[in-house]
Amino acid sequence: MGRRNRKYFVSLLIYTTLLCFEILALSLYKFSQCLDKTEETKPRIIYLIIFIAMTLAFGLSIFFLLIFQFYLIIKGMTTNEYLRGTFNNINNPFDHGFCENLKIFLKSDQGQSNISLSYLIDKKNYDDNMTLKSKEESMKRNSDFSLEMNLMKTIQALKSDEEIPNGNSMHLNLMNEANAI
Repeated sequence: MGRRNRKYFVSLLIYTTLLCFEILALSLYKFSQCLDKTEETKPRIIYLIIFIAMTLAFGLSIFFLLIFQFYLIIKGMTTNEYLRGTFNNINNPFDHGFCENLKIFLKSDQGQSNISLSYLIDKKNYDDNMTLKSKEESMKRNSDFSLEMNLMKTIQALKSDEEIPNGNSMHLNLMNEANAI
């Protein structure tokens, strides 16, 4: 679980715990109704007992995970820090006390992604260049190589706002069409 989705994870645990205990309450109510009836409800009682046991086990495990997450929030630690024992022998610099840690958790901003836009643009250019190189290799086998290659280079130059190489009237026509758009 990352730092930016901890609130969402704790919310998921809260709502899942509440749902499990609501299902458990409804199952117990249905179980009490089946006890009052005759012999024909015995198979249903067995299924309800199994369902209640599974719901109780699942609900308690989610509840204990929720309690553990609240313990970590109060201590100012992450799950990773707890499992690695990062602050076992030293004082935790992120532990500001019960109330302050809870306040920090509730007020913390989810933050922005650490992936920069320039990385995504560079990756896109890299992918475009690799696509162009693979098309160049396949066009070499073709008899129309020079015409298609000029067209591909012109299209790439138009996309990236580079200077279009001269020497072909087709370049000028494409450039004029692109400028008209």
